[in-house]
Amino acid sequence: MARALGAGDRLTTALAGGPTLATPFPAAGSNSLADQLKMVARMASTAAEVGARRQVFFVSMGGFD
Repeated sequence: MARALGAGDRLTTALAGGPTLATPFPAAGSNSLADQLKMVARMASTAAEVGARRQVFFVSMGGFD
C-alpha cells in the first residue's frame, strides 16, 4: 500500500511538471478516447521521473453493440 501511494505521489508530481505535448488533441471533455490517449501520452513522457521501466496502459471506448 505504501509503495502504491508513493508511486501515485511521484506520478502526480511528474505530471504537474511534465513537458508540454506538441501533439494536438481535441478540446478536453469533447472526446473521451482523446482525453484518455492524451493522459497516456503525458504519463509516458514522465517515465524517467517516476522510475518506470515497463508501462502498460489501457483505454476504453464504449458505444458498440
